[in-house]
Amino acid sequence: MRYREETAGCLRRGALFNRRYVDGQARGHEAAVRLFESEAQGGRSPLLRHFAEGALPILRAHLRHAEAIRRRIG
Repeated sequence: MRYREETAGCLRRGALFNRRYVDGQARGHEAAVRLFESEAQGGRSPLLRHFAEGALPILRAHLRHAEAIRRRIG
């Protein structure tokens, strides 16, 4: 019986870790998308604007993936 209780506790802690980790990844990507959008739209350096424009599709895709995982694991 004790083994089951310990295992359940580990699973709960693991699930909590997973939720917090994925939430942090999603929030980090949200912030990155905002930052890169700002630079792409109003940056003074043409080189950095171009870099930001090129990176945005990848960042948005990563954000969509993180949000999908977040929805799945609750």
